[in-house]
Amino acid sequence: MKNQKGTSLVSVIVSFAVLMVVMLLLQVSITASGRYAAEADKVWKQVTAAENHYTNGEGTSLSGGTGVSIEMQLGGTTEDWGTLTIKETDTSDTEYKMYYVK
Repeated sequence: MKNQKGTSLVSVIVSFAVLMVVMLLLQVSITASGRYAAEADKVWKQVTAAENHYTNGEGTSLSGGTGVSIEMQLGGTTEDWGTLTIKETDTSDTEYKMYYVK
């Protein structure tokens, strides 16, 4: 056998280098998941605000608030069923808008 003096020191240095690469990958993945969670939380708050505007009826009518009248005709009689108005949520604090028929 040849002289293997100092090989244990080289193996320790190489193992620490491999450990540092693995730790760097772990740190990058944890940082990225934190950023994704923060972005998801921001989008969730915007969607919740738009949904609250929708459920609370805080909408503005599109096309000047005029609606479409719905009537049912059966034979010679006509029955008024109401008016449909297309509305959008008035969400100035979010970039999302919800459209609905009232």
